[in-house]
Amino acid sequence: MLRNAKAFAIVALGSVMVIGCSSAASSGGGSSGSGSGSSGSGSKAPYTVGYAGPLSGDLAFVGNPYRTGALAYIDYVNAHGGVNGHQIVFKSGDDTDSPSVAAGLITQYVQSDNAIAVMEGGSTTVTGSLSPVLNGLQVPLVTFSCLPTQVFEPMATKYCFDPEVSASSEAVAQAEFALKLVPNAKVMLVPTNNPYGLQWLPAATNYIKQHGGSVVSTSYVPLTGVDMSAAVNAVTSSKPQVVISVLNDNQMVTFGHGLAQQNMQSTPVVNYIDGSDSATFQTLADPNFYAARVFPYPQDEQTSGMQEFGAATAAAKIDPSVPIVQDGYFAAYILVAGLKACGANCTRQELFNTMDNLAIQTNGLTPEPYGFTATVHQGVKNVGIYQLKNSSGGTGLPQLVATVPVGS
Repeated sequence: MLRNAKAFAIVALGSVMVIGCSSAASSGGGSSGSGSGSSGSGSKAPYTVGYAGPLSGDLAFVGNPYRTGALAYIDYVNAHGGVNGHQIVFKSGDDTDSPSVAAGLITQYVQSDNAIAVMEGGSTTVTGSLSPVLNGLQVPLVTFSCLPTQVFEPMATKYCFDPEVSASSEAVAQAEFALKLVPNAKVMLVPTNNPYGLQWLPAATNYIKQHGGSVVSTSYVPLTGVDMSAAVNAVTSSKPQVVISVLNDNQMVTFGHGLAQQNMQSTPVVNYIDGSDSATFQTLADPNFYAARVFPYPQDEQTSGMQEFGAATAAAKIDPSVPIVQDGYFAAYILVAGLKACGANCTRQELFNTMDNLAIQTNGLTPEPYGFTATVHQGVKNVGIYQLKNSSGGTGLPQLVATVPVGS
């Protein structure tokens, strides 16, 4: 799942640091990585994890914070003894959101660096193209951008593990909440014109039609575009009772302001995960805006999982509220959980077998239950729906108003 969040830049370093080890080594192929951690001088061989993601270009605002969040957790694990006595070496490279570059990086990580697993932090376009590579290398991939065809039977590849929720599953959750909000509603759909949106749209449409609603209009939006005028005009012309959308935070703010200018702000909008940042709620200050979300907000550190997240990001000196950091952190968390369950001296095949039947407690990082099975490689079973109840001045955090099961 592509996370279209607020743009910001993190400068990628040009060398590869071996996490938890005392020396740095060049990895070639445009790889980069960084991190501190413990000395890594234990007797057990380290595990290598490779990361491919867009560290430059239009989607760098996704790939960089995803990498930063993953690295924060890996550093934290290394500083606390590693995984069953093994430190973790984290190597990363810029795939520029190119399928061929991503495939080359992943192949390098496995064949040259003996990576036990890989991560990817870009778009569904890249992840969807990687099935032949993953099948050939037989390496587990943990990424939030697996396509539904990669996480549900029959699978295009057995090796893609989505720690969050797929496009079709999220669409069902959004549609279910929308029809509870407005029974038998006339619905407008706003998908992105990319593989994620193309998987999302039929799932949302089918659920709505099967549960008493109707789709009165559909307005596609470009993946990284900011002009929401066509979507706003579609609302004013079709007059839906509720809008269900796939808009990132910047797009959602523009869309919401456009609706307000047309006096359409009373129309409820149920947005997807990538447009759920607390700043988006606060900027819109609209009680009719709702968004799906997998994670609690970083400011909420009441559970042990969120307290650990706060400690890890503080140690890494990064802002936990930056969009996508939490996604990368959680992807690394799930991969490490698989390594822990696999036991000492885990192999690539043993890790896959473990991930294939992994049930864990996330300690408040996500709704429970959580885990993978041989036929479902999507970890999340429920998503939260949030609303800014006290919209006076746009202050406060959005509140959880419903927990909705995801579809399959």
